[in-house]
Amino acid sequence: MFRSTRYAFTLIELLVVIAIIAILAAILFPVFAQARAQARKTDCLSNQKQLSLSILMYTQDYDEVFPPVFNVTGPDNTLWWYSGPGQPSVASWQNLIYPYAKNWGVMLCKDWPFQHADPTTTYDPFVSYGVLPNSGISGIPYWTDDYYHAGQIVACQGIFGFSTDVTAVTGLPSATSSVSSSSLAAVAQPASMTLTTDAGSPEMFIGIFAQFASQPNDVFKFGAYYDNAYFSAVGDVQFGPIDRHLMARPGQIEKYYGLYNTGGQIVTTFVDGHVKSLQQGQYFSTKTTGSGQVVYQYLWPNE
Repeated sequence: MFRSTRYAFTLIELLVVIAIIAILAAILFPVFAQARAQARKTDCLSNQKQLSLSILMYTQDYDEVFPPVFNVTGPDNTLWWYSGPGQPSVASWQNLIYPYAKNWGVMLCKDWPFQHADPTTTYDPFVSYGVLPNSGISGIPYWTDDYYHAGQIVACQGIFGFSTDVTAVTGLPSATSSVSSSSLAAVAQPASMTLTTDAGSPEMFIGIFAQFASQPNDVFKFGAYYDNAYFSAVGDVQFGPIDRHLMARPGQIEKYYGLYNTGGQIVTTFVDGHVKSLQQGQYFSTKTTGSGQVVYQYLWPNE
């Protein structure tokens, strides 16, 4: 007769195993989270690459002129502003380049909370990425900002136009004038001029053009809050550019002007078609023009 001996963990051994598992989890979980964040950023890089190619294809088809931010067209219930059957509606630049992209999903950033790809039921495809409109819509030669460089006025300029006919359709306050989009040839440094970027609005910086049209000498602040009927279900929505990738301080939002300020990265495409992820401070780096004007390096197409 053999008696079988059954062994079991002692309490000390069990505690040691649990401690080892806890240490491994503490080491690996942040790595996994970082890997997921990198994957979301990579997806955003791919999305914006597709958007930039779509914009450039549109531009080639329209005499090398970029699309407008908004333009009256329609009716079509996929448009940014749909007035109803038989009524004129307003297309955003996303609508205008959709025939080239053929996928609403590429207009959604996975590091942004709005993830519904159907433009007929949600506004989500219009608020992940944005473009910078020409300041001529407000009757001024360029936008100015002192948010990132306190006490120093920094200039920037967009390349996308705007039609005041939009006002008649939407009832929104209008800009002071219609402005045509720039041509490819008008961009002096295509490798350093922003085409699209992470944002919280189709027009990237200024939710309603008229809020600056009446005060053309005011300093333009990036990131003013925009809370109206479009976003009543989700509350305040911020304009860009937003450093929402690989945030150093996740969840920290600077409420002043409603802009993320987390030490993260901003994915941006450029007029020459390349895409890059830039730290917030790097994106808002400045340069001095030949005339001595301080401008944002990646938001200045003129020289």
